[in-house]
Formats: sequence, structure tokens, C-alpha cells
Amino acid sequence: MFEPTNKPKDINFSNYSYIIIDDERFARSLVKNTLSQIGCRDITEASNGEEASDYLKSQHFSVIFLDHKMPGISGLELCRSLRKGDLGEENKFTPVILITGDGRIETVMEAKESKINDFIIKPISLTELQKRLTKVLIEQKEEL
Repeated sequence: MFEPTNKPKDINFSNYSYIIIDDERFARSLVKNTLSQIGCRDITEASNGEEASDYLKSQHFSVIFLDHKMPGISGLELCRSLRKGDLGEENKFTPVILITGDGRIETVMEAKESKINDFIIKPISLTELQKRLTKVLIEQKEEL
């Protein structure tokens, strides 16, 4: 099994909760398996924006992994609702990592306007996911 490198000693990924929101089962599975490899344990999955909304209204997550393009509510629409507090006040400032296959500058700008904390361009690598996750968790600690 691949051992992650350069893992900061002050972050224990198992102390946090995560939700993966993606309409593609394979993509959710890939993200979940990658998170598990770096020690994440409390991982919830949602297959669309509506299902994710229900989860987010009823519980708090430490980090949200959000697919960009989904049928119904898009990832960016969901993030805008989250930031407005429509999905629970305690999730309003939860870090969101957008997962997208679209690396165009327009997409990046739209993500920033939607207050996405960071993004990963597909295909997802363990190293990149770990780096982005570490970054948002450190930023979240600094804001507290």
C-alpha cells in the first residue's frame, strides 16, 4: 500500500468528517478510497445536490468534496447556497474542495466567486488530494 509522504504531524485526518458529493459512483469511490489511504475515516457520500442538501442541513462536516457538474443542482450552486447559510449555519464556513475536469480560467474564476476554498482537477492523485486537504484544514484552524 502506498504510504503518503510529507504528512504534517499536527493534522490527524481521522479527527475530521468529510462528505463527497458527486453524481458518479466511481468518482465518489475513487475519492473515498484516496481519503481512506491518508487516514480519513468519517466519510459520507451523496450522489446529487438534493441528497447533499439533506445531509448538510442535519449535520456538520469538516470538509466538503464537491463535484463541479452534476444534474439538478450544480456544485457551484450548492456552494453558493451553503455560503448563504441555506444549508445550516454551522456548515456556512466549511471548507469546500471542488473536483472538476474543467481547468479553464473561467471555471476557476466562477469557483472563486462561489467561495470555493480550493479545487482539484481530475484525474485525482493521492498527493494532490492530500496537499489540498492539508491546506484547507490548516487555513480553517488559523481562522478559528
